[in-house]
Amino acid sequence: MEKNAIHQYSRRQHFGKCKRIFNYRLTRARRYVEFVFGILANKWRIFHRPLDIDKTIAVWTVKACTITTTQLYKGQRGFKQ
Repeated sequence: MEKNAIHQYSRRQHFGKCKRIFNYRLTRARRYVEFVFGILANKWRIFHRPLDIDKTIAVWTVKACTITTTQLYKGQRGFKQ
């Protein structure tokens, strides 16, 4: 994980409404990313193990799989955007 990644606020402390909203949105975004990555992992075997490649190549690999998966779903009958 990047050293400058965003971390949610601790549950032990009482924060205002703004920080509670931030926690809610951050958690929701993480769940959404994990869900989408799970779809990619089920579709593409390459994501079942750690990628032993350069970071830029890994980014391009994920982008290529995402675009290809999107195109495959668009080709299916009944797909709605």
